[in-house]
Formats: sequence, C-alpha cells, structure tokens
Amino acid sequence: MSLGWTLGYEGRLTEAYEAIEAAKATPGWRESNVLETEALVRWLAGDYLGSLRCGREVVMLNAGRIGLRRGLGPVCLALSGAEVGELAEAHRALATARQIYGSRVWFMASGLARHADGVVAWRDGRLPAALVMLQRAATELMSLGAPVFAAFVLADVAELAHQNGEPECARAAAVSLAAVALAVDRPLYFGVAETARAWAGWRPGGPVPPPKPPKPPSRSWLRWTTRYGRPARSSPSDSPARGATRHCPWPACPKQPNDSTRRGHLASGPRPCPPEGDGPSRSPRGRRRAGGPRRHLPGA
Repeated sequence: MSLGWTLGYEGRLTEAYEAIEAAKATPGWRESNVLETEALVRWLAGDYLGSLRCGREVVMLNAGRIGLRRGLGPVCLALSGAEVGELAEAHRALATARQIYGSRVWFMASGLARHADGVVAWRDGRLPAALVMLQRAATELMSLGAPVFAAFVLADVAELAHQNGEPECARAAAVSLAAVALAVDRPLYFGVAETARAWAGWRPGGPVPPPKPPKPPSRSWLRWTTRYGRPARSSPSDSPARGATRHCPWPACPKQPNDSTRRGHLASGPRPCPPEGDGPSRSPRGRRRAGGPRRHLPGA
C-alpha cells in the first residue's frame, strides 16, 4: 500500500498500480487504507472517474463510521467530483471531510481536505475565498514537512492567482514550487514547477515572457587553475597570437627571474614574458630544472 503511494507520487504510475493490486491480494486488505491510497493516486494521475469509484467504495464500506484514517476517501470524492462536474457529490463529500477534521491538523490528510475545500470553492466561482483556502492548505502541508503533497496545491495557487489577477501571489507560489522540485528531485515535480512558472509569467491576454539570455562568458584568456601549475586558456579564440608579448601572472615564474617574491612582483608590475617556445619549459619538470617552484598556486 505505502509502496504504491510512494511510486504514484514519483510519477511512476504503472508500478504504483501494480503495487496497489499486489496489496489487494492480501487477505483482509479492506481493513487497510488501500482504497484511499488508490483514490489519491488516481486523482493525481488524472483518472478522476477511477478516483470517484474508489472514494464511493470507501464511503459505502464504512457508512457512518469514517474516522481520521479513512477521511481521505471523502477528500478524493470532493477533489475528483469538482474536476468532472459532480459538484453536488463534491459538496456532500466536503461536508463529511469537514466533520472529520474540522480545524485540527492531522498528518497530511487535514491539509488535503483544505485543498479540496479550496478546489470546490474555485469551481463554485468564489475565487478570492478559494485562493485563501489553497494558500492555507499549502502552508499547512509545507509546515508538516510534506512538500510532495504541497506541490500540487501550489500549482493550483499559481493558476488561480493568475486567473484572479494577482501576479505577485502566482510568482510566490511558483518560487516555492521550484524549491520543492529541487528538494524532491523528480521529473514530475520539475514539470509541475515549470507549469507554475508559466502561470506566474503570464499576464491576462499576454504571452509568456521569454527567459532571460545567459550572461556572456568572460573574454579573459587567463583562468586561475592548479592544473599543471599554470593558468589555462578557456578557448583558442581567447588565446593571444603566437609570438605576441604576454604578461605572466605568477609571482615567481622562471620567466620573471627578477621578481622572486609576490611583493616585488606587485610593486614593479607584471613584466613582459618571451613569446611561446622561448625560455625554460613550461612543464613542471622543466620549471624544476630551471630552479622554479614545483607548483604555482594563486597567492603563493
């Protein structure tokens, strides 16, 4: 059961359904939360009719005695019913979920119940109230350390905030969702974060703004590195022409015999080095034969 839940929220739906079917092969499986788990995974996958079927079975098997543990059944009924237009059934299921959880915080189920409350209010056209409910649901789930459940609430916040003309709210939800995607590190959450970013970037009647171009790389041909004890060139186009006069940045370079210390080098300024091919070898072994240090480090 828990394996199917975990796989479902990773986006691995085929494996999740297989794990759920394997759990149903266990005697007495109806005493566990398999149906509630399947209803939630099917809602996440967009199989709203399948989620409704599981939620209705939960209500039928536990009529009049649905407690905190089985409250996800009515919650999924409300979420999926709102998506397929079964608003009357969604309102009845939401009333049951409110009776179960009320204002208390219980695991992540109470946060999902608040999510359902916001989604039903959204479908009813009460946009400002729905936005407040969704924000509270996302805050509760994040405070409980359940970012995988909060991610989809934040996606709804971004979409509803855009629809309600509140770009700053949409942008804040997209930023929080991007942080969740980095923490969870699964393709499903990166995709949801990109969707929220698009909602946050839109304006009513306008296109998504293009991403900002990256900053151009530095044109300096010297890069401080410890590879082979010398600075490396970033690309051939950054390299000076062969035979041109260069300046060596190292304080005690064999090509700078008069500047044996960093202080003297900085005081006198860099002196021109001979062109490539002149003077002692640039390899570490050649520098040791020339009396230079074994290895150059910046600031040595």
